[in-house]
Amino acid sequence: MRYRIESYIIAKTNVALQIGVLVPAAVFSKLTTDEETGYLDAASQKYVTESVRLIADETQGGYAVMSTGQKDVVEYMYPVQNTNNAIALYIPIASLITAADGDADDLAAINAMANSDQFTIEMDWGDTPFDGASGGGEISIMTDAEYAPALEDLGDMIDALDEEES
Repeated sequence: MRYRIESYIIAKTNVALQIGVLVPAAVFSKLTTDEETGYLDAASQKYVTESVRLIADETQGGYAVMSTGQKDVVEYMYPVQNTNNAIALYIPIASLITAADGDADDLAAINAMANSDQFTIEMDWGDTPFDGASGGGEISIMTDAEYAPALEDLGDMIDALDEEES
């Protein structure tokens, strides 16, 4: 079942777009990482990639960063340290430009993208809704106070990676 992820972190630099999302605990516990790189291993990355239904920058006119038919833009994914059940997707700007295939509107949206933009992120983790997602069935929404620490840790992790790239 497709769910909209309500809580996420966006970090856009000149090099990459990083998107941090909370994952249901049952899904997160099944994800494994490559011990050498710290990134999700190939099987886990494939699972997450295939779970993405849509990542769109609504501020930039609904520009689709990633959709069901466009999944090769993600270079790697990694669990966010010191944050329960969170992963980050690393999408090089060069991959977005390549996927735009010269479309002037898409290229303008990529260039105008900012950390403050509003995104729609929809995932399909299975049949049962979870906290932090909306749509279908009954769900309980976590309060801002409950999300704040996890989102802050996720933001710090993404900031640290941005500093490494610079």
